[in-house]
Amino acid sequence: MPFPIKGYRVFISSPEGLEEERELFYDLIEIYNKQHAIQRGFLFIPVGSQDVAPGTGRPQTIINERLCECDCFVAMFWDRWGSDPGRDKKGEEYSSGTEEEYYKAGEFLEDKIYPMCERVVLFKKPDERQRKDPGPQLKKVMEFKKKVRKEIYYREFEDKSEFGHLVTKLLAKWLYKFEYPSKPERKEATVVEKGDGIVS
Repeated sequence: MPFPIKGYRVFISSPEGLEEERELFYDLIEIYNKQHAIQRGFLFIPVGSQDVAPGTGRPQTIINERLCECDCFVAMFWDRWGSDPGRDKKGEEYSSGTEEEYYKAGEFLEDKIYPMCERVVLFKKPDERQRKDPGPQLKKVMEFKKKVRKEIYYREFEDKSEFGHLVTKLLAKWLYKFEYPSKPERKEATVVEKGDGIVS
């Protein structure tokens, strides 16, 4: 018997170097859909730059057009910052595609036409050797982390296991948020007298 399902797109963004985590992200969504979301009438649809159809124009602009259709955004960083996407039509300039996607997602959070529900940033912890000698790519990641510290509550992870736990928590949080879009009112606590069947 057919039943209605609400689909929500989740955009995953990251520079090179996190291919295993991106693949795991897709796998975790598929598992979560089968075990939790579908039976409750929801479906999470992962979207990444590799899912965007080719076209004419600035590549990052084409990716942004797909990003604006998404309901949630997850950016991941490790030891690479990424490459310059070039100046957009508005003259805005970012030094990496993931940086541009992060700020575009922030705009979509306030957009009435393309309302995005959530923007999340995850950082994979560099090892001690990388921290001592970060190099230009990791330095940009570290600068970005300091910059966004006051505007977003980011999380860090060390390995794929910890990353998996974070993604599963996010999916559970979003499922609850979409299932109950308005928080239920907190009811007054029921005062129970000792004589009402309560054994002390």
